[in-house]
Amino acid sequence: MQEPLLARLSQFYRRTQAVLVLAILFPTVFTTAVGIVSLALYSEVKDIIFGVLTITFAIGITLGFIIVVLLTKKSQELALKQTLFLANVSHELRSPLTAIKMYAQTLERGRTPDNTDLCVQQILSATDRLDRLIQQILEWKRITNKSESIQPRPCNANLPAQDTVDHFLSTHPNADEYLTLDLMNEPPEFDLDRDSLERALYNLLDNAFKYTGEDRAIGLTTRLVTEATKVDRFFEYRVSDNGQGIPSEHLAHIFDVFYRAEGTFTGVSGVGLGLGIARSIVVSHGGSIFVESEVDRGSCFIIRIPLTHTKKSNGNGKGTKKST
Repeated sequence: MQEPLLARLSQFYRRTQAVLVLAILFPTVFTTAVGIVSLALYSEVKDIIFGVLTITFAIGITLGFIIVVLLTKKSQELALKQTLFLANVSHELRSPLTAIKMYAQTLERGRTPDNTDLCVQQILSATDRLDRLIQQILEWKRITNKSESIQPRPCNANLPAQDTVDHFLSTHPNADEYLTLDLMNEPPEFDLDRDSLERALYNLLDNAFKYTGEDRAIGLTTRLVTEATKVDRFFEYRVSDNGQGIPSEHLAHIFDVFYRAEGTFTGVSGVGLGLGIARSIVVSHGGSIFVESEVDRGSCFIIRIPLTHTKKSNGNGKGTKKST
């Protein structure tokens, strides 16, 4: 249903641009021609002045037209993304609600021990999925409204990664079979927002889970990176997977809000907010996030946070290598 709606919106914007071209192009061409003729056949100074003013006016109209087209195009892209976002949200909300209703009706018709256990498990699973979606939408609303800002405090750099894995294990049964945590020994302590970084890393882990098959291999690694830049030391979080990878044409947009590589990752749920939220959190720390990916080989998402006010770790959340 969303495809016809998006097609109609695209068609509407194309027609709007065509009308703008017709409304602006012909008068501008005519005005420019008048100015050129006036300059070519001038007999007095006033003809030259008239020609220059006419051409200047035409140039001004052309520049204004270009600006309007660019703004219209940007508005069109945003509107299409928001429409797609709303369509995806509606679909994502409907799926768990339908599952909850179906299993509740099954319980209502008749209960057996096996039947009850299965229905309860499925209802809880659908409820968790619904809760994650709502939390993600609320998180994005807080970020866009700037009602929530990060609160950096001195923190052992490994703790957000450890928190992320603990959270992931609680929401993904049997995750310890395919998830590996490799923490840096004796990590630094510096100012960061532990909770928000945990949310960013969780989004990356959840994405890795979605885009890998049954034979999953997901890793979360931390390390210290030194580069010859103005900020020459970074703490790095790496989330890697052995999934299907990301085609090169999508890499430049993968962190854009509402962006989803439609037609490439079929059967994968989501509304296109997770990576955008992660980027906003990382940027608010003065850091950067990027991805290295190869189709059919997997992806590695990398977060780098510049070290500021570093301290020697006090031993809380020790950075020992660990596999879960």
